[in-house]
Amino acid sequence: MIFFYYIALCLPFFCNALEVDIISSFNIEELPSKMSNVKSEFTLKLTCPVDYLNRSADDSILKKIIVFDPIFGGAVNIIPTLPKEKLVLFVWEPNILSSEIYDAYSRVYTWDDTLVDGIKFFRFNYPYLMPFKGHWVAFENKKLCTMVVGNWTEQRLNLVQFFERNHPEGLECYGRSPPELKNMFMHKGHIPGLHSGEEKISTLQNYRFCLCFENTIGLKGYITEKIFSCFSAGCIPIYWGSTNIEHYIPKSCFIDYRDFANNAELYQYISTMSQDRHHEYIEEIKKYLRSEQAYIFSSQFFNNIVYEAITQ
Repeated sequence: MIFFYYIALCLPFFCNALEVDIISSFNIEELPSKMSNVKSEFTLKLTCPVDYLNRSADDSILKKIIVFDPIFGGAVNIIPTLPKEKLVLFVWEPNILSSEIYDAYSRVYTWDDTLVDGIKFFRFNYPYLMPFKGHWVAFENKKLCTMVVGNWTEQRLNLVQFFERNHPEGLECYGRSPPELKNMFMHKGHIPGLHSGEEKISTLQNYRFCLCFENTIGLKGYITEKIFSCFSAGCIPIYWGSTNIEHYIPKSCFIDYRDFANNAELYQYISTMSQDRHHEYIEEIKKYLRSEQAYIFSSQFFNNIVYEAITQ
């Protein structure tokens, strides 16, 4: 996986005798983190579950085994045979995991606020906080709205179909072609680069608003990189996803899709928004990005969480 090569470039092979293994297939090659605290004290080894068929996981040099993907490559079957006190799980995806999987680990780091108890389950955040890079395109030159999609969920498809039927000039889509879309001029193709890269940011800068829906709607605490890409670009997100988003990000920074009775009401709101009101949103975004509240989504904070997971 690209993830393996990325970490291998960022981290030295020899730090000291104590080893930390990371098991993952998760493609996070653009993760803005060098895990500086970890590499200064431990040898970080990228591995997969099959490696443990021929080695002793209770080896004295092995400090911890961190699993980013419990269902990858047979990990769900091999992990229960390893020493629980050395196993730490990071739950990246919104998968429904069984209690038997959680029981195999000494600590679990998750986005799921319904599980967090500060004893076994601990909160961690996607580390995709980025600096503000907007204002390269004047308000009057920005197009109305965009959507960047890799996974066409029912919620996203319903909204793009509303625009297609009623305001096809008001929305441009990037990523995978929307299924059953007749007005293909609304689809502008694939954005090159990484999914939170400069190419995506520069594309979003051309729009006043972005339909920013999570892949899974209605989960408490599930906040991915999507809203932070919008913030960095100076593009106001129309957000729908985490049920407690306002606990982490002030509502003054985004448009809450849940606040509208229907799509027509939402369209009326964004299509008639003045430049001054748009500017107020942007100023709130810039203030938030500089705040302590936003710091928990930074790569530095994630570094500290990984270090804690290893040393506790």
